[in-house]
Amino acid sequence: LTRVGVVLSSKGAYAEAQQLFERSLPLFEQALGPDQPEVAAAHTNLGNVLDSLGHYAEAHDHFEQGLAISERTLGAQHPSTATARANLGGALMHHHEYAEARANLESALAVWEAAYGPDHMKVAIAVNNLGDLHNLLGDHQGALAYCQRALAIGRAKLPPDHPMQGYLLLSLADALLGLGRAGEALAPLERALAIRQRAEDDPVDLADVQLALARALWASGGDRDRALTLAGAARVRYAAAGEREREREALAEVDAWLASHTRTIAAADRR
Repeated sequence: LTRVGVVLSSKGAYAEAQQLFERSLPLFEQALGPDQPEVAAAHTNLGNVLDSLGHYAEAHDHFEQGLAISERTLGAQHPSTATARANLGGALMHHHEYAEARANLESALAVWEAAYGPDHMKVAIAVNNLGDLHNLLGDHQGALAYCQRALAIGRAKLPPDHPMQGYLLLSLADALLGLGRAGEALAPLERALAIRQRAEDDPVDLADVQLALARALWASGGDRDRALTLAGAARVRYAAAGEREREREALAEVDAWLASHTRTIAAADRR
């Protein structure tokens, strides 16, 4: 049940994954008892899909339960406890609770670095999450340093077309766009687009890259027709994704961008 749920979640089928995780959690508890690492992982899995569906209060509760069990059964410095902290930190970041998110992400990073060394993919993920956090805070220079480190690890450890490369490249491009370096963001975004188009994961992940590339093309003086086409394709994916808060916010963002930049073209044509 858990493994099928993980696959469904990776494809964006969060409601279906939720049903499987809700079945697997009590099975683990009944078979093993409530205070076991497998139960902690089950809480985290369920928290992740609930978070993706926008059920934030329920997700936060499961993340907290999973972390508490991990700390009791494995200890605060265990890598699995760090995973629970990283998941909680990511959720807090998405809910704009940035200070608490940063504390959890930095804690996870320290544990993973001590356990695995500085060049492990777990470390890259924590570093990249901190880059995303700094982008959200408007510290794009700080974000760039995190994202460059994460991408360097990813390039050394993963195949060039691995889906994770798309996440790392997008985070780097977001930092470059925030710094006004849209031309430099084009290459990583084109690469991320190619990776995401081949991946069979959440279609919203592809939409995120399409919208970022549209912004970069426009800001750098590139192909504006292609920029509008990419933004339009992103809008279709966001609209089809359902009623999750992430997609509602993204849909409003892309609608505002399209309206503004379509008016710009119309005004130029009148002149």
